Amino acid sequence: AVGNAPFAGHGLRGGGVQRDRCGAARRAVASSAAMAADVQSLAGVLRLAHTPGPQMPQATEELFRCESRPGFGVAMLQLVQSGAVELAVRHAGAIYLKNYLRRHWVASASDAFLPATDREMIREALLPVALHAPQSVQTQMFAAVEEVANLDFPAEWPTLLPDLVRHLSAAEGPAKQRAALEAAHSVFGRYRQTLSSVRSSECVREVRHCAEVFGAAHMRIWKAACERALSTGMSQDQLAEWWELLRVAVQVFHDLSMHVLPAFFADNLVAYVDGMVAILACQTSSFGPLHRLQLEVCGTLALYANRYDEHFGSFIGPAVKAVWELVIACGATPELDGLATAGISFLSISASTEWQTSPFAERAVLQAVCERIVLPNIQLRASDREMFREEPQEYITKDVEGGDEDTRRRSSMELVRCLRRFHNAFVCEVLSGYVGRLLEQAAQATDEEHEILCKDTCLHLVIAMAGAGSKDGGLNARIVEQFFVAQVAPELQAERLLAARALLRASCLKFVSQMRTILPGPCLLGIMPAVAKHILVDNPVVHTHAAVCANLVTTVQEPTGSDGQRARRFDAASLRPSLLPMLLPMTQILTTGRGVPQNEYLARAVLAIFDFLRDQALEVAPQALQLLAGIVANLGSSRSPEFVHAVFESIAVLLKLLVPLSVSEVEAVVLPALGGILERGTEELLPYAFQLLGLLLDLHPAPASSSAYTELFARITVQEAWRPSGNVPGLIRLMRGYFAEHKVFSGMLRASMQQIFERFSELLGHRRLAVRAFELLNAVIRLLPAEMYHHYFETAVSLALQKVATNKSWDLEKELVISLSLFVYMQADPELLPSIFANIQPGLLPTFLTKVWLPSAAKVLLLRRRKVCLLGLAKLMTCAEIRNSQELLTSCCESLGGLLRWRNAGLLCWLSDVIFPRLRGDEPEEVVQFEAGFHRLVQCEPPSAHCVPGHAASNGWDMFPNIGDRAAGLSVVRELLTPIRPALQELQNAPPSVSELWQ
Repeated sequence: AVGNAPFAGHGLRGGGVQRDRCGAARRAVASSAAMAADVQSLAGVLRLAHTPGPQMPQATEELFRCESRPGFGVAMLQLVQSGAVELAVRHAGAIYLKNYLRRHWVASASDAFLPATDREMIREALLPVALHAPQSVQTQMFAAVEEVANLDFPAEWPTLLPDLVRHLSAAEGPAKQRAALEAAHSVFGRYRQTLSSVRSSECVREVRHCAEVFGAAHMRIWKAACERALSTGMSQDQLAEWWELLRVAVQVFHDLSMHVLPAFFADNLVAYVDGMVAILACQTSSFGPLHRLQLEVCGTLALYANRYDEHFGSFIGPAVKAVWELVIACGATPELDGLATAGISFLSISASTEWQTSPFAERAVLQAVCERIVLPNIQLRASDREMFREEPQEYITKDVEGGDEDTRRRSSMELVRCLRRFHNAFVCEVLSGYVGRLLEQAAQATDEEHEILCKDTCLHLVIAMAGAGSKDGGLNARIVEQFFVAQVAPELQAERLLAARALLRASCLKFVSQMRTILPGPCLLGIMPAVAKHILVDNPVVHTHAAVCANLVTTVQEPTGSDGQRARRFDAASLRPSLLPMLLPMTQILTTGRGVPQNEYLARAVLAIFDFLRDQALEVAPQALQLLAGIVANLGSSRSPEFVHAVFESIAVLLKLLVPLSVSEVEAVVLPALGGILERGTEELLPYAFQLLGLLLDLHPAPASSSAYTELFARITVQEAWRPSGNVPGLIRLMRGYFAEHKVFSGMLRASMQQIFERFSELLGHRRLAVRAFELLNAVIRLLPAEMYHHYFETAVSLALQKVATNKSWDLEKELVISLSLFVYMQADPELLPSIFANIQPGLLPTFLTKVWLPSAAKVLLLRRRKVCLLGLAKLMTCAEIRNSQELLTSCCESLGGLLRWRNAGLLCWLSDVIFPRLRGDEPEEVVQFEAGFHRLVQCEPPSAHCVPGHAASNGWDMFPNIGDRAAGLSVVRELLTPIRPALQELQNAPPSVSELWQ
């Protein structure tokens, strides 16, 4: 059986005449008979694992068992290399090898799966095996090279770059040369990624070294290939090979130019750019390798025009001319949409850059660009009209979310904005003339479809003229307002909507949405009743655009003074007459699934409008809650995550509105729907249900009156409820609701305290959820009286200290310090925590304080968390063990001074509210496969958690909202430290922060 095959020590052939000098060929001295037997047995298992039938699971399991044996990767390389194995199995082996390396190469070199000897053998043989593999296998092998190179190159794989140069130099013919360049692209392609500032300097050094070593061989191939491909007399099949070779050569050139212009490329830029310009001038009758090459060329020229304008300035004229002619030659051919878009994007970058001699300086050129490039490509295409009719959801995604960024229309609009940067008045004059002529054509058209297309083109031309691009905002605003009054408003306010005009109505609604910040307030208020009526239209694109428009209008802000502050342009009362009639029809559409099932844009609009109107929407809130609860109760297995999230957020808003008025009626509607989720155990929905139940507890005036909450508590304290990691944050939110009502649930909480701390211990031991353990602990400390949990707290601290000692993680250390700071501040006796530390280990507190507490507190950035550290430390300093030690007291004073260096509260709270949750995704760093993640419902956080006025709650809390600046913080600290003022004044070499306290 394969499981017993002696994988270690096998030889590998380099293939072909060229042998790998690093040892791949020398390892072929092993017994050929044994090697052939092992490869054939491994091939048999692979064959079974990829043949449909009952044997597949067993064969797959056997392969996983084989992975644990040293030599498995080497044996799989032999299989891929072996000509005695059929091609399909070699292809499967290459895929398995790639995934095997992805799983195990990241581990340390001492990993039993891949010991150092195996790693060295794989590095030596991987490139030659990849280069000599059949073309269908090569793609996977190059991906395997990429996996290893991303982790080992250049430090652990110093021979790779010389080997790439050697193979490229020795390759004969376009096919082998292309393979060598594809191998280089698999290694250098990582330099296209956006790099952090820490990695960027190292990356620049690597790129420069790679270009210096690899550049000469690359240049030889480039010149020779350009000379052959641009000559005459070759057949199309022969040309195709050379175009493919040049395409990969351009990719490598782009890879090594992404972050820095290497000196070798700068010195040879003439040869490269001249070749690219000549390639753009070539034409062929059908889409194929030449167009794919030209697409790469346009992207690379755009990179140089954007980043290296000083070096590229002398080439900009010929490059713009070549791309201009290429875009015109593309015509309206659908297969060439990507190429035309790439060409227009290059023209946009060139037009927005200030050149010493600009190719766009002359008015005739600008007019020609508008007429020959912008106008033909901004028009709605037949495929778009078909999508509007047949695939409304796809059309909405492109039109609303900006998914059309790689289309001719979007790139043409961007070109207009770039042209306007230096020539705004003239470009607007030219385009306004075209708008006028198109409107004349629309007025004279006998065909309604032609009229609609002309007006749709006008709408997008005006949007392009209004977008960001120039400083002359007044001119553009006048154009927008005049067009709105003359064309958009009359169309939207027309009484009848014929099905044939649905596309134009959708574009008009899009115009209002995108121009909402430019249009005057009276214009927006005047058009909103007409916008609201379109929610009743059957066409899903139209009613979705109406919902999006209403949503966005509520967000419009304008300056309120010279200090830069901004406020909403409209209040709830002014928009209520238009928005209120939209809410129930939108909710009914969500319930019935009319148009686009689970329409996330409508769901977001319902959420935004209820959140905006609040009390102004009370008359429709009960009916809307019933409809939304019905949606939750009937959610099937196929769910849109964005739709589901918006529905639950909407329910949270409605709970805040309705529970204070009639809690029993609200519970009668919501609890059955949430109970159904709990009964079914739907993992994706359980976190949402827990959060809504927590909010209900917060809002309920008398939660003890309902037995449902008592029964629920018994279900959420058991271990099984906490096992899915996605449930944990939602359960903690629900626990907070019970803790806040501890007077009502006192007996139940006391009886369950051991279970609660067992859940804490389990979370603390979890590899990915340890941070969540401190969230639970913080909730206990903040909301429960100490006498309720003091029997368990010392054990919890001991476990946390052990976790921090064995897992050197800044995040865990910071969370522990914040929890301890919170505990110290919440207790009346500052000696309580030192006594706990002394019980755990005598003399532990001073060591922990200097090694962990003070350094970790300095790393806490968010203001609401720094305040906890600040006040906790100030109170801890009053304990005897610290106040009697001048060394400890001095260290604490220095840390206290650092914490008093106030950060910008608004910025950091905004980062906490918006950026950090998005980066983290409110999920653990790694999510177990098939396990539901957690999505925090912003509306389920209590109002006291709001850091920024007008912004929803963050995933945290602010215990000290009254401490908003340094002076207030200093005042509270001064009060806490008053009992030890004499000890502070006696400090030798006291830090400046001590004297500042009593100034």
